[in-house]
Amino acid sequence: MTGPELLALSLGLSFAAATLGWMIMRALERRVADPVLRERAWAAALYVPALPPLAVSLMLLTPAPLKTAAPADAASIASSVVIELQGAPNAPPVDLAHTASVLVLVLAGLFAILRIVSLGVRLMRLRKLIRATTAAPPDLRRTVEEAARAIGASVPAVRIDGSGAEALLAGLRRPVLVLPAALADTPRSATTRAVCAHELAHLKRGDHRALWIEEVLLAVAAINPLLGVIRDHRAAAREEACDAVALAGAADDQRRLYARSLLAAVQTAGFQRTAPALTFTSARRTFVMHRLKAILVPASPAGIRPRRAVVGLSALVAGLACAGSFAVAAQRQPVIAEAPADIAAAAQPAPAAAASPRPAAIAGAGPAEQPAPMPVVAAAPQPQPVVAAAPAGSAPPLPGAAVAQESPQPAEITRVTWTQHPTPMYPAVAAANGVDSGTVTLSCLVEADGRASGCAVLTESPEGAGFGAAALASMETARFSPGTTGSAAPGATVRFTIRFRVAG
Repeated sequence: MTGPELLALSLGLSFAAATLGWMIMRALERRVADPVLRERAWAAALYVPALPPLAVSLMLLTPAPLKTAAPADAASIASSVVIELQGAPNAPPVDLAHTASVLVLVLAGLFAILRIVSLGVRLMRLRKLIRATTAAPPDLRRTVEEAARAIGASVPAVRIDGSGAEALLAGLRRPVLVLPAALADTPRSATTRAVCAHELAHLKRGDHRALWIEEVLLAVAAINPLLGVIRDHRAAAREEACDAVALAGAADDQRRLYARSLLAAVQTAGFQRTAPALTFTSARRTFVMHRLKAILVPASPAGIRPRRAVVGLSALVAGLACAGSFAVAAQRQPVIAEAPADIAAAAQPAPAAAASPRPAAIAGAGPAEQPAPMPVVAAAPQPQPVVAAAPAGSAPPLPGAAVAQESPQPAEITRVTWTQHPTPMYPAVAAANGVDSGTVTLSCLVEADGRASGCAVLTESPEGAGFGAAALASMETARFSPGTTGSAAPGATVRFTIRFRVAG
């Protein structure tokens, strides 16, 4: 398979892995109450689908595998090339698999560009929001510092948003905690402490870094719609885990006040919900009822059996994704390199001296034609050494010592191997006159880099139908393989036949 086909297949494998992970997690979510364990399981379901495209992309950056083939391989040698056109004579055959793969990659690129543009717009709006904030009063900063020490988190910069309705944590290298003005008015209240502890729990867990990994993943794989759904479930479980940290040891009345503050933030939240930041209200309102239940009735930590089940299922999905990635990578089209001439010659029997040349294997021939052995190349006459006559009275030359030898004469090669076959278009004149086949014999000089030069038409049948001109034009892109160029002496010519035929 070609590179675009492998990448398109890896995207399909990514979608399959995302579907399997989503189905497994939907079944586990009803049985696992611990939000920390569910958040980790949803994270695995989000990251595993990225393995196939990443593995195939890295594989394509490495050199293609080499496949050694002897020069006499019928798949690569053809002294007669049959050109068959399916359908209209002037329409070259279309590789549907390659075309579909390119279209899928173009569509994936367009989705990724749209996602990146959307992310850029949201990021600029978030920065504008942060620039409009003011510094937090000392009492509120002390509350944030106390909450950070209580859970063992670092202290971020604290800002106040006069128009904001919910708290959020933004930033990657320098996190900023933005709190609404309503919390700044009551800096020592239990609700303010709980909301600050919730956002600081995100900071302690490293969720501000995981958020940007998710954004990059969703931008690159924007064509996969399941990744956004999985990301929303992970965000909901992440918020529940931070609620559990913020309300650790809290009384029932404190939990009820915290739930009311969450409902008020959900009702008035605006852009903050879609900002690339960790907001207090999470990503979607559909998860709020489940979160309120977890706030009022906290779940106990998961036992060893649920943890083993989650780890085992995550490893199963990851293993299947890796196995699929290796299977896709194994379909990469190798680079065919011919074996050295001396090794190939030693592996083949010598042709009989009296054998007459027979037609070569026909590339692309129909099923009724049987491939025939390659023509026997007649050995070029060996030059005889010319010994100069010794002057009278001088000693005769030593036996076996040649004084001078003729230079080898350029040979004509009829055993041709190709790196890229000539692919001429079917002549319009022949198609218009109802001519459905033609034969052209060419003679070309073979260059060291495999190009053909000085091509001339030796025979053309039928004449005047345009087959000769079409065959000459096709030699611009044709390339001889190293097996041909390596065996050609300087000035040698190659002779081969191109046969035209309209299939059907």
